[in-house]
Amino acid sequence: LYASVRYLRKSSKKRELMLMGFDPNSTSVICLQMKFENRRTDGRGIRRIRLLQRSVKSNGAVPTTRVVLPQEIDILGSSQVSYVTIGLEFAQSSDKDGALFARFDVKCDRSSTSIDIRPPLAELVKSNQMKVSDFDISILKLHGIHQRSSSSFNLSSSGGSSSSDVNVSKKLKELPSKIIKASNLSFVGNNKSSKDYNKLRFAGFLPGNGLELLVEIKCKDTGAGEITVCCDSAMALNSILAYLKSSVL
Repeated sequence: LYASVRYLRKSSKKRELMLMGFDPNSTSVICLQMKFENRRTDGRGIRRIRLLQRSVKSNGAVPTTRVVLPQEIDILGSSQVSYVTIGLEFAQSSDKDGALFARFDVKCDRSSTSIDIRPPLAELVKSNQMKVSDFDISILKLHGIHQRSSSSFNLSSSGGSSSSDVNVSKKLKELPSKIIKASNLSFVGNNKSSKDYNKLRFAGFLPGNGLELLVEIKCKDTGAGEITVCCDSAMALNSILAYLKSSVL
């Protein structure tokens, strides 16, 4: 049995949470889609696939207050795939990365395994639709040592060759979609045709205190670049920066 999990966002998240009776606008509520796949090589089915929540004992972890789990899957035939949805409400939202924590057992007639759910802070931020001019004004105000954190990166794996230049250009154009896929940040700009790939802007709101979160990515055609994260929460700065940098590279 193979299982994978992804976070639902925007209209899909709103629709599923409303069906389960959750407030889709709450920053302490998340929605997961889990994929089950039968990868047995003997052609047989897998029976009684179910999720059971386990108690969590971890210092600083925010526990769940309500969980809606899917019904048991009686049988998953050979090579078949099934999708289920999980709704989780936590005791409170938090600006600490990995603070929200839930644990489940995935059981079937063949085995049992545990999975941990720790949504990254970048997944929990609320989207923030901004104009480029408003973004540029706001980011200039966040210039203090505890309001801004930056890190350099390089998209080039080798230097000087034409194949390397093509590879860097491709990676440069993939940056916006990579950030949007890895986080719940909003792209700041008009539309895809107007993107300046050498300077990208993203915005959001922290889930705990609602403070504005601004991200600026500058990258030269050579592949050398810098990510800058700005907000009034020192606790959130470094975790967001490290997460986004790993997403870019």
